[in-house]
Amino acid sequence: MQGGKLVLAGATKDAIKVLPEFEYSKVKATPSPRADFEHH
Repeated sequence: MQGGKLVLAGATKDAIKVLPEFEYSKVKATPSPRADFEHH
């Protein structure tokens, strides 16, 4: 993150445009309990 924006080092607009469209329905995520994460 830089200046509130996500920065992908080495990525170009053209490279990003040819990526397949992201579909939330294909992502199978199970919520993890808070206890599973290390504390900062």
